[in-house]
Amino acid sequence: MPPLMGGEMESLLITSVILEVEHVQNGQAHDCARPPHHHELSFSAMAHPPLENRSVLLDLPGVTVYNDLAITRHPLPLPDSPVSPHSHFVNGVACKDVAVNTDTGVWVRIFLPELDCVDAVAKLPIVVYFFGGGFICGGADTPETHDICENLTKKCKVLVVAVNYRRAPEHRLPAAFDDGFHVLNWLQMQAKLASAQAGGLLDAWLSSHANFSICFLMGYSSGGNIVHQLALRAAREDIYPLKLQGLIMIVPYFGRTSRTSSEIEYGGGEHFNLQISDTCWALALPQGVDRDHPFCNPLNPEAPKLEGVGIPRCLVIIGGKDILHDIQVEYAFSLMRSKVDVQLVDFKEAGHIMPDYLEEHRRLIFDFIHR
Repeated sequence: MPPLMGGEMESLLITSVILEVEHVQNGQAHDCARPPHHHELSFSAMAHPPLENRSVLLDLPGVTVYNDLAITRHPLPLPDSPVSPHSHFVNGVACKDVAVNTDTGVWVRIFLPELDCVDAVAKLPIVVYFFGGGFICGGADTPETHDICENLTKKCKVLVVAVNYRRAPEHRLPAAFDDGFHVLNWLQMQAKLASAQAGGLLDAWLSSHANFSICFLMGYSSGGNIVHQLALRAAREDIYPLKLQGLIMIVPYFGRTSRTSSEIEYGGGEHFNLQISDTCWALALPQGVDRDHPFCNPLNPEAPKLEGVGIPRCLVIIGGKDILHDIQVEYAFSLMRSKVDVQLVDFKEAGHIMPDYLEEHRRLIFDFIHR
């Protein structure tokens, strides 16, 4: 099927979606208690035909999207099935899962590097990581997220907190943003407990190894969008003694209704294209709005202002052949005009998905955190 363009996708509207559950996710042992994985009840504001009468619009990792925007979630087979945590050190990194909000099911996976005797008493910068997946796919325990966070922890000598936020369409935006800020509030509480040397809800890894005054937000694709939204909210609300020192956004997932040159030129790509992007927005945005909503378009005149709100320095990594390249550049320059310290890195031959550039990313992130 060719990519859906502008009005074609808008004609689908952003309406209710039914969730059809095929299987329960593979059960795996975890090192700490957390809300069990579960699927939501089916929901809809309209009648949907049976699955056999629908055609498949998209096959995404763990998600099938049908032509009426109904979805089916299904477990991923090996080697893409969820990775279990290990509280003992393996290849220089230990990790554990911690429940943050039992009402919403939000949890985090904390990654801790193995420290030698000299560094054992040193406090580590915190990197709060948000996975990508168009707000539809992904998780804090996928092999991709686990590998990224494990390598970041080990090579950059940081403590990583990967957030397993709620996904659309079961939980449309701003659910993911709210979950991310709830994690910041949880870290704020941890910082206060550590300062008071209180026990109880205090996490031992964070109290022993986290420097709450050096915290970075990092996200890939839709995770980069979450980072942007949280930075604006953190500038308005008190999160002290947690202190944001920087934002790291890798190919941040933004959009708008009018097509950019990069969308037109690269919109037919195999792994990430206009059809995928438009469909994810249709499933993720609040019902009844379009892609000019501030959740999608940070350059909308009605979006929160960037200037004078206290956004910390930013590292923005983009790809020259990404369909989102042009709006990402506009966003970075908008930050610069707002007097935000921005380091913009454009890999000219890279697309939205850039596995060949991970080592370059790591070096840039290390220098950005430790400069």
